[in-house]
Amino acid sequence: MSNGIALFSPSKRLISLWDMIAFSESDVFQAWAALQFRKELHQNSVALADFPKELREYAINSLLRSVGHIEQYAEKWQLVETSGRCSRFKRGLGFAAAEFQGVPIKDLVSAEIVAEISGIQDAFQKELKQRKFTFIPPPLVPFFEQDTLFGEKVNAAFPSAQMDIKESGNCLASGLPTAAIFHLMRVAELGLRSIAKKVKAKIPVQIEFATWGQVIEATEKELDKLKGKSTAKDERRSFYSALVLDIRAFMYLWRNPVMHTRSRYDEHQAQSAFNHVRAFMQRLADKISEVS
Repeated sequence: MSNGIALFSPSKRLISLWDMIAFSESDVFQAWAALQFRKELHQNSVALADFPKELREYAINSLLRSVGHIEQYAEKWQLVETSGRCSRFKRGLGFAAAEFQGVPIKDLVSAEIVAEISGIQDAFQKELKQRKFTFIPPPLVPFFEQDTLFGEKVNAAFPSAQMDIKESGNCLASGLPTAAIFHLMRVAELGLRSIAKKVKAKIPVQIEFATWGQVIEATEKELDKLKGKSTAKDERRSFYSALVLDIRAFMYLWRNPVMHTRSRYDEHQAQSAFNHVRAFMQRLADKISEVS
């Protein structure tokens, strides 16, 4: 852009997940370009009151739209000075527009309009320098702010896992692979508890306070009781035993190391964990629902 706005840089990383704000870069640039165009249009123009009525109405409405677009971003990113300048300028333009309801027009001269737009632009640039934005590489964009990363069936069967699934995707997208694995292990634990409840595992403490080892051991004991009882029970045992084996792998590969600060993970390792936990939860959702 001609005024040198830099909204984000690929070299800057996210400080906090709460700093993430999704927006379209092209929308911001278009809004800025439209405002700049209005500014240049009025630099060599006369007062609004001297415009022909049809042209004046168009000019006022165009200005209102352009300023309004910038104001939307200012409010979203808490750019207080920019938002205030936009609001005051829009009120001034509103007085001018009131002529069309029979109220005399306020004589906004072009110099005032140019000065107001320049003030908005200056405030916008100044306040943006105080904000942090993150760059998300194109291959990771599909993970960002997605509500159904594991599919609708998993969401329906395990509503309590939805937030951690979404946050695991946000962590992957923003370059926080170890944090992504932390959230994925929370999801896997919900799956483990659901299996234990389904097979009526006898756990010595309330399940929410049991270790993974306690829940796995109690679950496997119940599954062993199904062996050789009937074809249906053997199939049930095989299905859940395979899932418990997955859980054991999760525990040794990711859960214990991440919870006990033994390891940190890179993007490829986090992506692998994501794929495995997603497949685990999708298989589980075919048989179990925490809401039934």
